[in-house]
Amino acid sequence: DGGSSYFDDQAPMSKPGVYMLLVQAKLPVSLIAGKLGKISLNSRRYCYVGSAMGGVNGRIQRHLSHKKRLWWHMNYVLERHKPSTLIWAYSQERFECEIARRLTVETSKLIPRFGSSDCDCPSHLFFESHLHQLQSKLKMTLDELGLFPNSMSVQEIVRRHDLRREASKSYTKGR
Repeated sequence: DGGSSYFDDQAPMSKPGVYMLLVQAKLPVSLIAGKLGKISLNSRRYCYVGSAMGGVNGRIQRHLSHKKRLWWHMNYVLERHKPSTLIWAYSQERFECEIARRLTVETSKLIPRFGSSDCDCPSHLFFESHLHQLQSKLKMTLDELGLFPNSMSVQEIVRRHDLRREASKSYTKGR
């Protein structure tokens, strides 16, 4: 698609930062998550914490892409379950592991070693039964770290991307 952004020009998503993808597993499923092996996801709300030091837009674009090499553990989950919400905060500093550690202390509800093969965190994938519990823990954690979170539904991100692509097609057809 020519590499167009998932975000409009009002959201400078090329900035580095940290992001959290919220995913609802509606049905229980077992899957192989690369070298991590078999994991089981129950019908719950999940939160994946990741870093995007090359820019939040690029990382989210890759996660939402249907044509990608499965590399990160999260790619395997996203093949089965669509993310519902993206939460992100801009930062030149890496906060991914600090957020994951604080969520680990806050809850023992995690998928062991998920997303943490390159660090010593217990996990980067957490779960709760209810969305408001997960959002509350995230908000508290981000506030404690002095981060200013942004949030957008993935449906809105994709809609904006589709609108930009259509506008681009219309513009080039009219030339």
